[in-house]
Amino acid sequence: MEEKGPDILRRVLIVWVVTMVVLLGYVLLGIGMSQLPEEESGARIIVDQVFFHSKDVDQETLDLEVYIYITNNGDRDCKVVISAYALDVRTNLVKDTASLDLGTVSGLSTLRGSLRVQLDRSKQYRVELVVQKEQMIAVKGSGTVNLKEAGSGGVDYKTDYESGPTDDEKKDSSIPIVDDMGRANAAPFLFICILLVPGIIVVIAIIYFVSRRRGRK
Repeated sequence: MEEKGPDILRRVLIVWVVTMVVLLGYVLLGIGMSQLPEEESGARIIVDQVFFHSKDVDQETLDLEVYIYITNNGDRDCKVVISAYALDVRTNLVKDTASLDLGTVSGLSTLRGSLRVQLDRSKQYRVELVVQKEQMIAVKGSGTVNLKEAGSGGVDYKTDYESGPTDDEKKDSSIPIVDDMGRANAAPFLFICILLVPGIIVVIAIIYFVSRRRGRK
């Protein structure tokens, strides 16, 4: 039995309606995702610079001032505590320690802190710095100062360990369907799809049903 014209049109209309519903659902989902509030990237602490400055106390000892610049590269505020350990390079024993509570470091900001340790002027020391973020170690590093030969034998401060945001602070890395910058670029493309794709499907459906009808003659 041959298919009648109304039956073909009915099937084509059903295909067109289903296609439109799918495309509109995709567009609405993309717009809804773009309206979700952005998650914070967490707190990421880095050490920008460390400087050492010595000040004479007497003929045998001196104060070593440690200046440290801390930056929170994340969006979330966090509490930061800095600890300094002066170790004798020869014996690896701690000569003096100091600690500084920077309090809350705001996101996208830099703070300067200073710590002071008292050392023998005739020895060489390695100054270890430990930076804690919310009671967790975030950065570790060290620098060597040679007090026996003032100004010689020293090396720049080097970071040995640096942690990023914790798991609960990490920003969702999934790719959004529509983002703020891509929304304007995606809108014309989606509009064209809404217009062209259903038309293409309708044409293909018509060709299919017509060829099928001719095959049955």
